[in-house]
Amino acid sequence: ANRQNRARRHAMSKHTHTQNIWVAGLFSPCPSVCLPDAIAAVELLDKTIGALTDFYRRNKIDIGEGTLAQIKSHADPFTPTADPEATFGGPKKMQTRGILVVLETLQNDMKKSIELMDGEERTSRDEFRQMKGDMVASMETLEKKYFDLKLRKAALERSVASLEKESGGLQALIDDMHTYLSKIKPSCDWMMGSFETRRVKRKREIDALVQAKQILKGAQYESLITTTTTNKATQAGRVWWPRGGA
Repeated sequence: ANRQNRARRHAMSKHTHTQNIWVAGLFSPCPSVCLPDAIAAVELLDKTIGALTDFYRRNKIDIGEGTLAQIKSHADPFTPTADPEATFGGPKKMQTRGILVVLETLQNDMKKSIELMDGEERTSRDEFRQMKGDMVASMETLEKKYFDLKLRKAALERSVASLEKESGGLQALIDDMHTYLSKIKPSCDWMMGSFETRRVKRKREIDALVQAKQILKGAQYESLITTTTTNKATQAGRVWWPRGGA
């Protein structure tokens, strides 16, 4: 019986030491976790607390009661030289209880963190929905503007094509006009150069025709000569009779 008790106490001490290492790892600094990981950690802690409680109950180990502060005040490190026949009481009892208290404290802290993260996540979701709604509205406005600009671009392209077509027709008309002007330029130049000479000749022809008409009506030739000399001093008294035209 004593051998079995010693073996059981040795196994219990080894198990407690392993749990202390695991708990110390839980309390080590680590980055913040997301909400699903925190929920999974709480579930794992709940299973661990249940397993330890069941282990203590099956082995008839009294875990006692106490808070984390009380347990720290009764802390007593494990000494391998202690009496192997000693029972689990006093500091050892508080140490056994301390494991559960640490796990329960950690579990409660994780639950508080979950509540905090859940609230922050709800706030973040609301902000995201608001931002998404604003972005969707902005996208719809931009898409409408883009569609309107495409319509305006198409209308302007049609106008440009029409103007280019009209410009091509006008250019052809201008080219034809230049060709025509080039053809008539020599004649125009000749007319401008000989206009005054031709005007004088035509005037003389008209005067001669008027005189001929008056002679045919019975007018005296001498009076016609006098009238012509008086009215047309530039002709020096000479009457020009048409002789085949200029």
